[in-house]
Amino acid sequence: MKLLVPAGLLERIRGHGESAYPEECCGLLIGHDRSDHSLTVTNLVPTRNVAQDRRCHFEVDPTVHLRWQRDLRGTRHRIVGHYHSHPDGQAEPSPCDRANIVDGDLVWVILSVASGVAGQRPTAWYPVPGEQRFQAVEMVIR
Repeated sequence: MKLLVPAGLLERIRGHGESAYPEECCGLLIGHDRSDHSLTVTNLVPTRNVAQDRRCHFEVDPTVHLRWQRDLRGTRHRIVGHYHSHPDGQAEPSPCDRANIVDGDLVWVILSVASGVAGQRPTAWYPVPGEQRFQAVEMVIR
């Protein structure tokens, strides 16, 4: 699987991660499926992190998630994933991320933010069906 992402959207994720530091930021990735089984991200929706401990957890605001699911119904677009940051951590799934896989059909984009400065490139991950682990997804920046 490949995830095609415009460079401008990655810059917005980086900015969101830096502004949320030292807490985790999060948001939705809107896009569409491609005939070659890759995904194209066309928009992102920053959301509030509604987790109780935002320094090491994230939870996308469920009201925003549901509204976007409803608004995209009947279009070629859908929520293809979400993004979040790891303050002073690596841009890879944490044990907490692995334990909180709920929707196995969403790509996870993870950004490292060290001392308030976002890493240059987030990473993308896809849950392995039926398991509490992820496989890396190739991210192509356009």
